[in-house]
Amino acid sequence: MGEIYEADDTEQSVEHMIMMQLPWKTLTEEQHRIVKFCIHSLDQNGYLTVPPSEIAEALKAEVSEVEYIVSRLKELEPVGIFASSLEECLVLQVLGMEQEAALCTIIRNHLQDVADGKVSTISRRLKLSSVEVRKLIHVIRNLESQAFKRLRGRPGPVCVPGYHFELSGRPVDREPQ
Repeated sequence: MGEIYEADDTEQSVEHMIMMQLPWKTLTEEQHRIVKFCIHSLDQNGYLTVPPSEIAEALKAEVSEVEYIVSRLKELEPVGIFASSLEECLVLQVLGMEQEAALCTIIRNHLQDVADGKVSTISRRLKLSSVEVRKLIHVIRNLESQAFKRLRGRPGPVCVPGYHFELSGRPVDREPQ
């Protein structure tokens, strides 16, 4: 297994941590099955990349029921677990922040510009000063891009699209663009 799963009981710990947060008495048996399927479908970053329609098909469940459960799972800690992508993981983390709208706009529309250091491009498009944009980028770069790293209590990577850096600065992996 990869570095995310170094501890033998990580998968059980993740499942236990998630299950402890859910109101099991209010969930139906079908909802329990959906939750367990989703937990076991998480990738090494804590993302759920299997579309609700495929989950529904595999479990012979209604798509709307799967979508409901997935939306509930996305409300759990650590923030960003069950996101479908890096973008969604980051957006979930900035919800409720003081500059939520600007942060979400940068995440949704300018992550490549952030990675390329194109502060002036972002500044012009958002009609913000370069100082404001740099502050927002600083917030984004300090977000966690891998929910499982937070579960293990280790510092997460600096978030730059396409790369994950450990604190040593050594690139760990490069995701496909």
